[in-house]
Amino acid sequence: DIPDIATIVRPGQVPALLQITAQYAGQLTNMSEIGRGIALDHKTTESYIRVLDQLFLLRRIQPWSRNELSRVVKTPKLHFLDAGLLTAMRGYSPRWRTDAFICRQFALCADSNAMVMIEQHCPEN
Repeated sequence: DIPDIATIVRPGQVPALLQITAQYAGQLTNMSEIGRGIALDHKTTESYIRVLDQLFLLRRIQPWSRNELSRVVKTPKLHFLDAGLLTAMRGYSPRWRTDAFICRQFALCADSNAMVMIEQHCPEN
């Protein structure tokens, strides 16, 4: 879909950009810092992020403030619209989520048998 929306000079950089932006999801966006990881300047990074926004893959959320001028000058946050894409880009697998859920459920139990199961089966507790 990207070639239909915009001319991307280095289309091979888009998957890497998605992976890097996944690490910044929910945080203030600094285009220079995001682009530095894949050797893109801040203007190019900004244009690629705009394309990903048009594809509804992510969205920049502007900060809210009572003062309208503050809203304009404050840094927006970057959010992925698809939680599945975000977890995939961060490298989490369905198996990891299932294991983590089971471990949390075991941890809610207060008996010693649950603690033994946590130690035996949970990758991280």
